[in-house]
Amino acid sequence: MKRMESERVLGLQVADAAAEMMLCLLLGCSSSPSSPVARDASPDRAGDSSISSLCTGPATGTLIDDMSGSSISLAPPACGTTGYWYAGTGGAPGTLTVPLGGAATLSNCGSFCQPLYSPLPAGFPEPIATVDAGAAVDAGATPSPQAMCVAGQTGAQQGAWATANLVFAQADSTYSSVALIDASAYSGIEFWMWVSPSTATSVNASFLVKLIDENQIPAGGVCNVNSNGATACAGASAGISGSVITQSQSAGPLLADTGSMLTSLSGGWQHVRAPWSSFVTNPGWGGANERTVDPQALEEVNFLVAQSDPSGAAVAFDYCIYQLSFVP
Repeated sequence: MKRMESERVLGLQVADAAAEMMLCLLLGCSSSPSSPVARDASPDRAGDSSISSLCTGPATGTLIDDMSGSSISLAPPACGTTGYWYAGTGGAPGTLTVPLGGAATLSNCGSFCQPLYSPLPAGFPEPIATVDAGAAVDAGATPSPQAMCVAGQTGAQQGAWATANLVFAQADSTYSSVALIDASAYSGIEFWMWVSPSTATSVNASFLVKLIDENQIPAGGVCNVNSNGATACAGASAGISGSVITQSQSAGPLLADTGSMLTSLSGGWQHVRAPWSSFVTNPGWGGANERTVDPQALEEVNFLVAQSDPSGAAVAFDYCIYQLSFVP
């Protein structure tokens, strides 16, 4: 299956322009103004200048979010404001029991996006000083009692999905325009992930991490928001090695602490690493816009599960993301 998030949720009315753009990234858009595909905009192609008119700035430290406050930890560019989490389901009617609120509401949650944290699941491993999982914890501070968690089930249809997404920064406080983060001084991202024992098998088969950069957002002027194929506004993905969703999306590998490919998710906690090179574009869905993800201009990261089985059975999920950081 080339396209995973192929259909827009019927009847979902999104008044917020930024949320509209974010839904396009996940679902594809069929009614937005055309944005031409100008070139292959890979970071290895000299002369990219499409971001010159957008708010941009460098990542000023490894920590993206330690979930210790009411908003994310990453400092925004001087021209922007703090980013945020949002969550939702789509492709077919699904349910979110965590965080509280309907899927449509949480996809267009405005100020309600901050915070969407839940209590930290029990059993977080101690000590973790040997693992770079965020400066606050590595420095010996008490771990935050919160995490970003999603639970429920996808719709019963191939291509149905559920997601928790973090926007790195916004250009203003109205959620109406994007800001980009230059994380090229780092080598990737890492995070702690908790999966409930009861949904570990289904999450293992359906979990992807997606990175979205300037070349995969309408404002970048490269992808085509009217496309349903190779030139669509999409993102680059990494997943569990050998899983059905990783194969169907042509995704790269997530890594374990040892540096080996992550071949399974077990119930409980695991530390996950994802070098920039792990994020691979899908040749059938947005892959014509660039060959590799551009860490100089990152817009958001998605943690999602998606149904890739033609049988269309709903995917149960219950997982948390904690201590999200850039890798030095």
